[in-house]
Amino acid sequence: MNKILISLGMLIILAGCAATPSEPDIPLSEVRPTPTCDNEVDCENMWVAAQSALQSVSGMRLAVANDNFAQTYPSTRVGVLDGQVRKERTEEGYRFVAAFGCGGHSWCNNMLNLNLSAFNAQVSRAKAL
Repeated sequence: MNKILISLGMLIILAGCAATPSEPDIPLSEVRPTPTCDNEVDCENMWVAAQSALQSVSGMRLAVANDNFAQTYPSTRVGVLDGQVRKERTEEGYRFVAAFGCGGHSWCNNMLNLNLSAFNAQVSRAKAL
């Protein structure tokens, strides 16, 4: 009987946690702009920064990295994200477009814009003034 009551109590507690709304993400309009570069030195520095920021924001190591694309290992647990960044050609130079996720789960949906904004800020700081 005690086991049933304890199990029932735990189920009620867990149900309460699942029903608790998560903090809202920042609106997409408040995400820092996608980082861009227009000269060779800035582009190289920002690509190195993009790979570093991808790891620090996601909490995962890089699985793949080349001259135009980097991707972390997949997220396998709550608290770490997977991410990727592409170095895309523009008329003026390049832009660094990142995306984050949590392995197809929804636990991170309320923080994707916030993490994208943090990534954009870190990469933009590598641009020479």
